Amino acid sequence: MALTKKDKIRLVSEYEQLIKDSLNMVVLWYDAIPVWESVAMRRQFRNNWATYKVVKKKVFSRAIESLWYNVDLSKLPSSVSVLFLQDDWISTLKIVEEFKKIWKKEKALSKLEYLGGWFEWNWQESDYVSVLATLPSKEELIWKFMYMVKYPITWFVTVNSNLLSWFVRVLDQIKEQK
Repeated sequence: MALTKKDKIRLVSEYEQLIKDSLNMVVLWYDAIPVWESVAMRRQFRNNWATYKVVKKKVFSRAIESLWYNVDLSKLPSSVSVLFLQDDWISTLKIVEEFKKIWKKEKALSKLEYLGGWFEWNWQESDYVSVLATLPSKEELIWKFMYMVKYPITWFVTVNSNLLSWFVRVLDQIKEQK
């Protein structure tokens, strides 16, 4: 069904607001995603403070042009969606990677591929986004840091307790000899 001019104007203003509210955006190509998986994806994205929208390319281009500069999205494939990212965007990209792994494992027809994205107002190609998706999330980094801080202390306590028990055994052996 074709959109009326009124609908397009409403969509442009909606996209503009989403762009203004987001820190970064990732453009994705999708194919054959069932409704229930799309709903599950959107729910996980919402829990991560991100918004996933299937967009009309021309209308989305107008929204970007009104805020930034001329962008040619006509080269992109027909089925395009945008992930508007807020706070912890690495975790959000990990959700995309998780769904891609599940679909690959199940040999499903569903596909989701990075086409690129705007990070700090600069367009980056799909390779850049793929590398970002492989980085550890904020929670993983905090966990690893806490482990690295805790490990020397734990090791020190373990070694000292072993030394103490070893010393007590030696004293017991000396006592038994006398």
